[in-house]
Amino acid sequence: MLIRHVTRSLRYMSPSRHLSDTIATTTTVLATESYIVINVLFVVRHLLKHFIEFNCDVVQLFASEGASSATTALAPSDNDIAVEFLDALVHVLVDTSSEDTHDLHLEGINFLLVLASSTAYPTKPMSPRTTLLDVFMHHAQRKGRGRSVQWASGLVKRLLLSYVDQLPAPRMDSSAAVAAVSALPPSAAGWNVADFFSDTPVFPLADRSVLLLLLLVLGDSRRHSQPNPFREALATLADRDESTAPHGIPFSHVAEVGGRKMRTEFHAMLVYHILLWNPPFRDALCRPVDVDHFVSATRSLSRDATNAGVQVMPLLEAIYIYTLDPPRLYVYLAMLVHLSENPLVVQTLHHTQVQDHVAWFTERYLCDVSGGSVVVLVLCRVLKANLSVLHDPVVQSMALGLLWNVMQFAKALHASATQSLLKLLAHATKKERQLRAIDTDAASAYLATARDVVVCIELCCRPRLLPSNAQLIYSLLHASDVLDALAVHPNEAFRDDIAPVLGTLAYFKAIVDQAEDQEDEAVADGRAVLQQHLTMEQVLEHIQGGCKTLAQATASQQPDVYYRYEDERFTMDARQSDGSDFFLQRLWRETVRHTADFAWSVDKMASTAES
Repeated sequence: MLIRHVTRSLRYMSPSRHLSDTIATTTTVLATESYIVINVLFVVRHLLKHFIEFNCDVVQLFASEGASSATTALAPSDNDIAVEFLDALVHVLVDTSSEDTHDLHLEGINFLLVLASSTAYPTKPMSPRTTLLDVFMHHAQRKGRGRSVQWASGLVKRLLLSYVDQLPAPRMDSSAAVAAVSALPPSAAGWNVADFFSDTPVFPLADRSVLLLLLLVLGDSRRHSQPNPFREALATLADRDESTAPHGIPFSHVAEVGGRKMRTEFHAMLVYHILLWNPPFRDALCRPVDVDHFVSATRSLSRDATNAGVQVMPLLEAIYIYTLDPPRLYVYLAMLVHLSENPLVVQTLHHTQVQDHVAWFTERYLCDVSGGSVVVLVLCRVLKANLSVLHDPVVQSMALGLLWNVMQFAKALHASATQSLLKLLAHATKKERQLRAIDTDAASAYLATARDVVVCIELCCRPRLLPSNAQLIYSLLHASDVLDALAVHPNEAFRDDIAPVLGTLAYFKAIVDQAEDQEDEAVADGRAVLQQHLTMEQVLEHIQGGCKTLAQATASQQPDVYYRYEDERFTMDARQSDGSDFFLQRLWRETVRHTADFAWSVDKMASTAES
């Protein structure tokens, strides 16, 4: 009876276009004020949470006289009370929230978050029971009957728009303020709520919309014969910046908000899945961005930046911060690999100058450096940390694949980037030499990394890229002692890999030596002032001349090999066969962390316990 009255009240509060279809003139509506409906929904949510935690048959509890007599609970009639209730709730959620309806929208999302929690609690394998989430997913797929057609498309669009809007709690006396306080970091819990919340930007409706959207698109579709409808709705979402399709949102706004919040794990998951499942979204990231419109996101980039640049710099910062956290590192690296598959993105990174000081990179002072150079610096740091601490093959393969894609179009690499490459090579070869007689497996890992780094360096030694990489040749000349020692390495395959680099190095050594000889002759004849060595500028000038000569003498060849990211077939964990399992575990941990007001029974959750 409680659910029936809530359903009627929700239909009464729906927009006027639905009233004629949903409210009969003889129906009595007990609650016409939103705060009453919110309070009742709050009670129903906690009851539902209790039933799910104790593995009760929620579908049976929701059953009514109108339920189907068929053996399966996934085929109820149109007047089933659970379906009617969910339909009324979705109708409220798909419409734009206002200051008056903000709390109602938030409580509706809270209810669906609890509904989705059936995936977080373990079930008995011998008797799998149909859950309320199963009913919700099943009816979201029914595209030909009743109002269920907009459960997936309408809800996905509205949740993303709520994410883009980033609306704070409208009033301090609203129930959304409780959700906002629960989203504050633990260190802020001791502060006065009213004083602290006024100065702390938290957006409970936006954050919980993202959590709900991810839980729905990652929902376990293996129990159903049909594909996940919410995943399909996300994959078919159009870019309103480029089209007028009704099922669409401005992708540029999603990119801007996602870039600002990239360090938060579930926000990164959202960008990752849109990038993975929606090809137009990746295309949108590659288009030129309006710098004036996105000034906060692109303040350190030059005016030829793209949306991809807006995303890449926050991604690099997140990778730098979470280098020693492999699960988070997987997501950030996967996004970068996916973006680097597009040559335009990589070329733009190398042409884009980061004009301001990169404050988050603390190893050295970086200013006036190309975006591509920052990528190389961060990747070298990740690879060294993985070799020394993590020993993770997934991190290794993604970081090296990304380095290969970036080096395909290397141009004017900063001295710090070229030195990092050579330091990584020296570190790998030194450790391989030390471990060769002690631990063959570890030595093989270091040798494989050294070979991959050599191959990436060899890319820049090809005539196509030589004219743009005089700084790399200069760094190679400085590290010639390290490289010459590798010419007699006992591994024949490694000697074959490094031979082209050594050949290029010998060519430029001859050019510099010839220039020094000419300088000595000029001094002897009195045509020049005596100096001990050529200056750095003179060496670079001679290297640049040699690069141009070599490039003109050899035909240019465009790259034809790129590393690509394999979506869900590329398992994030060797023990798992589906990437969605990996993300669900991480996502439920984030959900519990950002919904402290729900009082989840964490000890009963299988997902959070495993992660």
